[in-house]
Order: sequence, then C-alpha cells, then structure tokens
Amino acid sequence: MNADLIKSFTLPKHIHGIMFTKSSKGMFYGRHIDNAYMSSGRADLSFTIFLSEKSNYEGGELMIENLNSECKFKLNQGNILIYPSTYLHSVREVLKGERIVCVGWIESYIKSIEEREYLFDLDAGARSLLAKHGRSDELDLIFKSYSNLLRVMGD
Repeated sequence: MNADLIKSFTLPKHIHGIMFTKSSKGMFYGRHIDNAYMSSGRADLSFTIFLSEKSNYEGGELMIENLNSECKFKLNQGNILIYPSTYLHSVREVLKGERIVCVGWIESYIKSIEEREYLFDLDAGARSLLAKHGRSDELDLIFKSYSNLLRVMGD
C-alpha cells in the first residue's frame, strides 16, 4: 500500500465511520449506495481493506457498478480498494469460510470526482517528471498550479 498515492488520490479531509465486518457462509450485503452524509461526516469515497486471505473463503466478492459495467473484487489480505461513494455496490454471498474486512469512508477536500481525478493526474505527472528530470522552473509552475487549483477547488 502506497500512502502517498492514496493521499494524492483521495485528498482526505476526514476518514470516518470505520467498521470491521465478518461474513460467514450464507451472508451477503445487498445492492446499495452509501449515504452522502453520515453522523461522522460526508462520504465522498468508500474503502474496503481486505483482512482475510482470499483463499480462506469462497464467494464474498465486492461488486461495484459504474456507468457501463459491474466489476468484482476479491483482493489479497492487506489490500485496500477505494471507490466513489456514489457508485452502487454489493457483496456477493459467502459460500464457504469467513470474509473479514474493514470498511470506512473518506470526506475529501475535493467533493467532485472529476476534479479529484484532474488533480491526481496533475500530481502524478509532476511527481514522475520530478523523479526523471529533477527540479526545474517549469515543474515549479506545475506544482504552483496544482497547489492553487487545490485551494480553489477545495472546501
């Protein structure tokens, strides 16, 4: 897990609502969308940290729907999946074993999915250029623009 990458992608203002869940045979979680506002904060992004080794259970895939498709995820122990809280999602029935996860929500400084993506791309590109070529006046302008866009777009 790369903390800098996660921070750049999420721009976290507040991480909240953390829960640990254990699902055993026959358990599932139906199709839903997370609440926009919870008592603990606004949910811009949802996350699941997989705590069980995926070979320890059958079924239990996290299903996430976007505009044109449905993707299923069953990650290795310790891996995290972060996705917009605006997406419909569900957990398929556990057929065997136990699925243990940690779930929670992130209130980002940037509400808009699109604006977070623009800032992430700009930050990732600038960091890549810095790693390849070192500091430059041009790169300083990119970092300046990134920081000022964050100020304008953020809340």
